[in-house]
Amino acid sequence: MGINGIYITAVSKIRIFKHHIQSGIGKCPFQDLRAHTHLYQPFGIFPGYADILHHDSGRRIDRRNYRIRLTDPTVIDLDRPADALGRSWPCSYIELGTPGLPHAAVPYPGLSNLTMDDLRELGKALRWHPAFPKGANINFYDITAPNCLTELTYERGVEDFTYACGTGTGSTVLALTLLGKVSGEDVAVTVPGGELRVTIDRDGSAVKAIWLTGPTNIVCEGEVCDEDLPFPER
Repeated sequence: MGINGIYITAVSKIRIFKHHIQSGIGKCPFQDLRAHTHLYQPFGIFPGYADILHHDSGRRIDRRNYRIRLTDPTVIDLDRPADALGRSWPCSYIELGTPGLPHAAVPYPGLSNLTMDDLRELGKALRWHPAFPKGANINFYDITAPNCLTELTYERGVEDFTYACGTGTGSTVLALTLLGKVSGEDVAVTVPGGELRVTIDRDGSAVKAIWLTGPTNIVCEGEVCDEDLPFPER
């Protein structure tokens, strides 16, 4: 399994922190709260979705599906091409939040007919490309119908493809909306883990909010004992 962070939860105060594999410790982003709600509710820790989310940050739709407001974009560059594997690739570059979570949206026609192995070398090359000083999550996409696209994300930190990336999907739909290639209203995105939907709220050219709708699944459970952790000797 690949993960991009470890979550630390203080249940008594319902405070959640995330240790990202590259960015370090910070507050848990809105998009990650849906996972915590779905994970802890069976144990009675979060009896209601409103316990950890304000009304303007998201809501639980049903037992598995959530609508979440992603962190706001802080960098938008719709034309940042990158050279890799002998050719130039058109890219749009988006950062969400502060410090910015970097994403590149890369069109790739026929994406549905390819495997992860077909794109792994390119994903790795673009992920470390100097056009993206922080590195970037690489979101390959293909528009398959009006307001519908297929997406595959090579995620930094994991250093491989993932079943889904909420911020990557939101960033990709944001770029395509601003480029006029999708409407920005309930855009359906097919990823290896299922389907996500994204709506972009705008006021003219200004982006007001990015809304992500999709399911949350408990993939596995386990325990890590203290003696297994590499604590430094004092």
